[in-house]
Amino acid sequence: MDGILLFNQKGELFKFLRNIKQNIKREVESYDHDYILNVSEEDFYQYLFSKYSLSPLKIYEDKIYISE
Repeated sequence: MDGILLFNQKGELFKFLRNIKQNIKREVESYDHDYILNVSEEDFYQYLFSKYSLSPLKIYEDKIYISE
């Protein structure tokens, strides 16, 4: 999820995070029940985590500016 603006272009971080949560839920529900019952819980968790996790913020103090 690199390259995502902090507030999803419109300052709506809550909606952005809720959308990620819904995407995860949809993906899990899209799998066959047998797959979910038989897949390694840790492997599945790691897959989802790597796909949907967000990178921590990087603040570059030397690039801070105010615009009007």
